[in-house]
Amino acid sequence: MAAPSSFDAIVVGAGPAGTTAALGLAQKGAKVLLLERGEYPGAKNMFGGMLAYCPTPERLIPNFWENAPWERAVTKRVLSVVGGSPLLR
Repeated sequence: MAAPSSFDAIVVGAGPAGTTAALGLAQKGAKVLLLERGEYPGAKNMFGGMLAYCPTPERLIPNFWENAPWERAVTKRVLSVVGGSPLLR
């Protein structure tokens, strides 16, 4: 079977946002092409920080938290807020 030559959506980047967008579109029936510059999703780590628990990943991908590719332990937590004044900590 030949690969599709047209798509409803092309998503660039298979990081957390791109993968979620591509999965959501595909689940609604769209033909989606997901492009990633690394050898595999996550090979080029462009995401930093810590994800707070929310139910969305679990609804999209069952057992997401148990199978997530953890890279390194969190050693310090800081909450930064940007407002009308300089950055607050």
